[in-house]
Amino acid sequence: MDFKILGPVSVRSNGRFRSISAHRQRKILAAMLVDPNRPVSTSQLVEVIWGEDPPTTAVQQVQNCVGALRRCLSEMAVEAELTRMSSSYFLELPVEQIDAVRFRRLCTDVQVRARRGDLKEASHTARRALDLWSGEALEDVGSDALAPAATRLEELRMGLVEKYGQVELARGNNAGVVVEFSGWVTRYPYHENLHGQLALAMHHMGRTAEALHVLQSLQSRLRAELGIETGAFVERVHRGLLASHEGADSRSGDLTVTAEALHLLRSALDQLKVVAELLTGSRSPHPPVGAIVAPRPMVADTLDHDGPRRAGGGRGTAERAS
Repeated sequence: MDFKILGPVSVRSNGRFRSISAHRQRKILAAMLVDPNRPVSTSQLVEVIWGEDPPTTAVQQVQNCVGALRRCLSEMAVEAELTRMSSSYFLELPVEQIDAVRFRRLCTDVQVRARRGDLKEASHTARRALDLWSGEALEDVGSDALAPAATRLEELRMGLVEKYGQVELARGNNAGVVVEFSGWVTRYPYHENLHGQLALAMHHMGRTAEALHVLQSLQSRLRAELGIETGAFVERVHRGLLASHEGADSRSGDLTVTAEALHLLRSALDQLKVVAELLTGSRSPHPPVGAIVAPRPMVADTLDHDGPRRAGGGRGTAERAS
């Protein structure tokens, strides 16, 4: 890979990436890399460099800048050739040498692998794609004419981040999602899906209260700053977390009774019956050996292998008397 536009525009030379110091040459190179192997007209380059208010010498200056850029690329010994075609310029190069082209292909690979259920490879591929970025797209170009191209690349990145979050949640990598998405929601404070995925990961780690705080902060921010409500995804996640949180609170006083505890309870009742019969004289004063034994603890707050049971014999929990 010789050309980078997923961050500051730079070109590989002698094993390392170098920036194009002249800002007009940098804009011309960026214009040719966002739509590679296609001719770019002189009028387009004028707009890229000066916008709607070019100088009267704009065409001549473009020619001078293109010549300087051609010499710069030649000195860097990159595999690309900048030529003139009538009233246009053409940068011919292998498109796989551009980081944005490679990024788009990796995004497609992630989708394919995820659909096949190969979540591990989908995750690794997404990570490789995201690692191609070193800042914002066309970060140091500053051209209104190229802003739509930069926006498209940023939107593609955010789509991949969301897909990466889905894959990692499906793999159970909640801790990884929390670490990475905490940074993303700081960078994109209005992005609802990123907040929702972060909240889900926190919830799966037993941090439901923090997850609710993430979503409630987002809701407050959108209302106060934009005058809008959160969308269906965030609302659905929020309702689910609230229900889970309230359910946990309502069960916080529950006491679990194990099958062994129920057996011991029955044994104790049998022993009490023997004692009562002895006291009332309705039974022989010499009960069988082992009829009365010291009871062991009957109630446990953890599950045995048979699972928890209600006092009536069904599965579930027995409520503690208030």
